[in-house]
Amino acid sequence: MNKSGRILSVVILVFAIAATVMSFILAQRRNEFRDRSDKLASTTAAICKTMDENSSTNLKATATFIPADPATKTPDSGTLSWPEYHKGKGPDGQNAAFNDTLDKAKAMAKELQLQRDYLADQLAEIGKILSMPEDQIKLTDLKNLKELKPAARYKEAGQSIVSYAASVRARDDAMIQGYLKAATTIGNPLEEKGFRERQADADGAAAFAHQAAIDDFNTNVTNLFTRCNKYADSIVQGIESVTNSNMAWSTNKDMIKDPKEYQGALDTLATDYKKIQDQLVLFDAEKAKLEKKTQEYEAVVVALDKKTKDLQKEKEANTELSDKIAKLEKQIKDSGLNSGEFQPKANLHGKVLQINSEFQFVVLSLGRTEIREPWVLLVSRGEGKNAKLVARIQVSKSFQNHSVAEILPDIPVNAKNPIHVGDDVYLIKP
Repeated sequence: MNKSGRILSVVILVFAIAATVMSFILAQRRNEFRDRSDKLASTTAAICKTMDENSSTNLKATATFIPADPATKTPDSGTLSWPEYHKGKGPDGQNAAFNDTLDKAKAMAKELQLQRDYLADQLAEIGKILSMPEDQIKLTDLKNLKELKPAARYKEAGQSIVSYAASVRARDDAMIQGYLKAATTIGNPLEEKGFRERQADADGAAAFAHQAAIDDFNTNVTNLFTRCNKYADSIVQGIESVTNSNMAWSTNKDMIKDPKEYQGALDTLATDYKKIQDQLVLFDAEKAKLEKKTQEYEAVVVALDKKTKDLQKEKEANTELSDKIAKLEKQIKDSGLNSGEFQPKANLHGKVLQINSEFQFVVLSLGRTEIREPWVLLVSRGEGKNAKLVARIQVSKSFQNHSVAEILPDIPVNAKNPIHVGDDVYLIKP
C-alpha cells in the first residue's frame, strides 16, 4: 500500500509539473495569439481608414480598433476588438456585424483594384489618343505595386503620360495662338472661344467645335492667296503693257510671284515707278505749255474770226454806201447841180452822226444841198470860250441828207481827245 501510494504520489507530482508547464506554454501561446489578433485588427482598421480616404464610403467608422493597455488594464475596444466580437456572436456562433465589416473591406479593396486598373487602362488610352509612342506607354508599370516607394514604376509611367499630355496641350495652345495671330495679321480676326468651346453631338458626347474656326481661317488664307496672285498678275501685266522706249524696266517680272524673291522685285519696282513719275511730271509740264499755246491759238482764232466778221460787215456797209453814193451822184447829175455852181451857206453848222475809227471817216448831218466835196470842215466840242478844236475833216461824198468825210491827219485823233457822235461841224471855205 505504501508502495502504491508512493507511486501514485509520484505520478500526481509529474502530472502537476506537466500541468504547470502546459499552463505556462498555453499562457505564452494565448499572449502570442492575442498579440497577433491585435496586429491583424489594427492593420485591418488602418487599411480600411486608408481606403476610405476621399472615397466617401465611411468605412473607417465601421472598422475601428484600439489595442488593450496593460498598464491601465484597459481592454481593447472597437468594432474589430475581441470583446465586441464575443459580445456580437449569434446562436450560430458567428458575429454578423464583424463579418459585414470585413466583407465591406474586401469589397472596397476589390473596387480599388478595379478602379486602379480602369484608370490605368484609360490613362494608357489617353496616351495613345495623344499619339504618344507606344513604347513609352507602359501599362504594366501603371498597375505595378511591387516597388512601394516614391520612385515606383507606376509613378514614372503615369508622370510620363501626364508630361506628354502637358506638351500636347502646350502645343495646342501655341497653335491656337498662332491661328489667332495669323488671322489678325491677314485682317480676318478669329475669336479664341471658337477653338476652345465644346458642343454636345447627337449622342450627347461633347467635342471641341474648332473645325468651323479652322475652316474660316483656311477660307480667308485661300482668299488672301488668290488676291495676292491677282495683284502679282496685275503688276506683271502692268509691266508688260508699258512699252515706252524711254522707259527701261529694272524689275524682273518673273520674281514678282516668287515667295522668296518678291521683295527685291518690289523694291526695284518702286524705283521704276519713280522714273515713270518723273516722266509724268515732265509730260504734265509739256502738256501745260501745249494747253497754254492752244488757248492762245484759240484766242487768236476767235479774234481773227471777229475781225473777219467785222471786216465783212464793213465790206457790206461799204458796198451799200457805194450803192447809195452812185444813186446820189446819179440824182445830182439828173438834177443838174454841180460843184462850180454851188455856193455854201453863211454860218454853216452840222453834227457828227457816226464815226468809223478803223477807216478814219465820219458821217455828218449835212447833205448835198449844204456842202460839196472836197470841202474841209472843222470838228469842235463845247460852246464859246470852252470850245475846243477836235479834228479837221474833208468831205469825200455828199448825199441828200448826210455826207461822208475823211479825218485829216494834221490834228491827230487819240484816245484822250477822240471825235464823238454829236460833235459840232463848221465850214472852212474851199
